[in-house]
Amino acid sequence: MGGPTARMKTGALLIDGKPARTAIASVIAAGLVLAVACSSPLAVAAVNVTSPIVATAVAPHGGYWEVASNGNVYPFGGAKSYGSLPHEGVKIRTIVSISSTEDGDGYWLLSSTGTVYPFGDASQLGNAASHASAIIPDGAGYRVIYTDGKSKAFLPVNSGLPTGPPASLMPHSILNSNVQSWAVDPNSAAVVTNVVAQYHYAYGVVVVNFNRPVYEVPADQPMVPVSVSSGCKNFTVDTGTKAPIPSYAVPGDSSDKILTVYQPSSGRDWEFWEATDNGGSWSACWGGKLNMATSDGVFPRPYGETGSGISNLATEITEADVASGTIDHAIGIEVVGNQCDWDNKAANGGLYPADRTDCGYQIPGAPMEGQWFRFPTDMAMPSGLAPFAEMVFKAVQTYGMVVVDQGGAVGLEADQPIVWRAEGNHGTDPITTSLRGLAVYKVLADLPWSSLQVVDPPQA
Repeated sequence: MGGPTARMKTGALLIDGKPARTAIASVIAAGLVLAVACSSPLAVAAVNVTSPIVATAVAPHGGYWEVASNGNVYPFGGAKSYGSLPHEGVKIRTIVSISSTEDGDGYWLLSSTGTVYPFGDASQLGNAASHASAIIPDGAGYRVIYTDGKSKAFLPVNSGLPTGPPASLMPHSILNSNVQSWAVDPNSAAVVTNVVAQYHYAYGVVVVNFNRPVYEVPADQPMVPVSVSSGCKNFTVDTGTKAPIPSYAVPGDSSDKILTVYQPSSGRDWEFWEATDNGGSWSACWGGKLNMATSDGVFPRPYGETGSGISNLATEITEADVASGTIDHAIGIEVVGNQCDWDNKAANGGLYPADRTDCGYQIPGAPMEGQWFRFPTDMAMPSGLAPFAEMVFKAVQTYGMVVVDQGGAVGLEADQPIVWRAEGNHGTDPITTSLRGLAVYKVLADLPWSSLQVVDPPQA
């Protein structure tokens, strides 16, 4: 039950007179990766270029910069120099792009390896992966475009904008771990057979639960009253009596009425179950608040929203994940409620990292909350998948999926698309776009679910 989300807000950035999102698409579609020389032979000769010019960037205060493959930066027409790689003693010839900061008082250089080099007032907001081809402004940060046309934004944590997959904001969480080296559980075959039987029993497919909304809020979001519903006493003690829930927030459209609020500036995450808007104040039955800087991604028992205690924010497929082209964290999955196992060897029936369970049965060979799955590391991705399914396959193969709850079907947890528009974004949201027009029940139908492996995480 649950869910997070981080969202992309490009702001008023224009490239060649177009909104940034449109301009990015134009750059990709035209094959323009900014890796061409844009200066005249005379200008190049005048600065004694010793390495080929590979890109140029406009300086907001006037003029422009050219950058060579060795990281030498050449200012023209009033643009200021803020340094270069040879001046810093860095000897490489893999620079492919340059981008100005928002205020023009610095710039970033990008290597094809994905390394980003900041100069002036530019901040190091993170390095990209290999096969990077261009770096462009994106609000207060930058966006890296890859040779396959995909892109990823790198934004300041305190900007009120999404900084990337939410699990990466919990540095102490196992939910960010690469699972490819984890041991296969001795009971793997039996458990996978059970899960396959479950989804054939319930709807015949692995579904996607697009009803786990997360609202990302800025530092100045007003706090509103939030109380524990009658008969429930299950908020973490530090949740308080208020939370920064925006006026446009709507709980998830299932009977669980999930609501998650995430505030990058404070590093806090609020997650509620059966959240109810009472005309400006809110109430909920279960829930609590996490400090993401110190959290392991699991609410202390008995708090939180999911039956396992595992955080929605750390495991849900978000709009930001899909917009970036990768899901860089474990994916939360539900199993069928009357066919999940109570682990009689673990505390409170939950399998690590879960710290409890709401599965009430002891069924040998059935999945347990807290159990991890992955696709075999040497398995090739099936062809012809929608982008959403491709991202799921890669994430399950690399980061795994973990059982966070039980419900009426086998399903992955994902963001609720209506939040995209509610937060002021325009156009079709990234998740809907990534489905390529397929009906939701068909999106994951061609993934090799029967080839899953149950893997055992190293204990904390």
